[in-house]
Amino acid sequence: MPLAKPWIQACLCLPVFVLAWAGATLALTRSGGFPQVPGLSEKREIWQARRAQIDTVFVGSSRTFHHLDPVAFAEAVAAEGLAKPQAFNAGADLMFPPESFRWVRELLAARPEKLKWVFLEFAGIREKGDFGEGFENSARGVWWHDGQHTRLAVDHVWRDERMPWLERADQCADHLSQAAQVATGAGRRGGLWSGLLLPQEAKKEDALFDRETGFLGYAEQAMSGEDAARYREQLAARLAGQPPPVRTMPADLRAALKELAAEVRRAGAELVLIEPPESIRLSRPMKPPPGVLHLGYNAVEANQEWYAPEARCDGGHMVGSAAKKFSARVGRDFAALVKQRSAAPR
Repeated sequence: MPLAKPWIQACLCLPVFVLAWAGATLALTRSGGFPQVPGLSEKREIWQARRAQIDTVFVGSSRTFHHLDPVAFAEAVAAEGLAKPQAFNAGADLMFPPESFRWVRELLAARPEKLKWVFLEFAGIREKGDFGEGFENSARGVWWHDGQHTRLAVDHVWRDERMPWLERADQCADHLSQAAQVATGAGRRGGLWSGLLLPQEAKKEDALFDRETGFLGYAEQAMSGEDAARYREQLAARLAGQPPPVRTMPADLRAALKELAAEVRRAGAELVLIEPPESIRLSRPMKPPPGVLHLGYNAVEANQEWYAPEARCDGGHMVGSAAKKFSARVGRDFAALVKQRSAAPR
């Protein structure tokens, strides 16, 4: 039998090559372990080691990482007559959806035996360019781009009609490119693809946070005179005007939250949405989905204690002592919610 023409042989070999490549990359991705991600890898290791003890976890951005002290929270809950939680702060700077959703699922994948409460910072989906130059192509910007969360990011960008379509297309292409990096095992621990495809940040020193609690409070350093004066002007202007209307939750975020809440319930826990104090410019509450416990502190008018200049180290964050007081307040409010729900007729 005569040999097939070279171009026919090439066409026949191409599907075989694609299938082999897909199988190899999938195996690499599944066997490579969690990627080396600054700010997350060490917390994941602690979580894996302590997953049999922790019953409460906090997930979110710097306003979770630096504002929710598990010790102060647990003591306040216990003071209200409830069992003292074993809490852990799994937050990280700049962690917003979809990354925060992916991070919750990563924590659930460890099958924590006693987990009862997942506190998730209730925030909108941030767009590229909101995080500073170079962040999107760093390990933190790439690692969460599996199929499920990449679809959420792409869908959100493409629905944003305020953005020119060329910019939307560019952002969608970036997300898809990062998904391809994840699919090929880029950034996996010890993987060849890591050095070739994924830029790595310089390794940070350990012990940047309390390993027992995961919390890192800011130093007791007030804002500089100029920054404090500007902040006071912003605060006075906000309080003198009408409060901004509550934001409507986008449909894509609502659907994603509903799906995540269901997964948390299947893991034996319950989702609690929390809006910590923001910067004055961004302090605008969002309407929570029905049926989900919600704690809101993102309205300046109703939460002036956390927006006072003396409580702030910068426009968007509180000093450590204020953060501990805020954590105790969250503990008391959470205990009240639990008691209220327990007392409600079924």
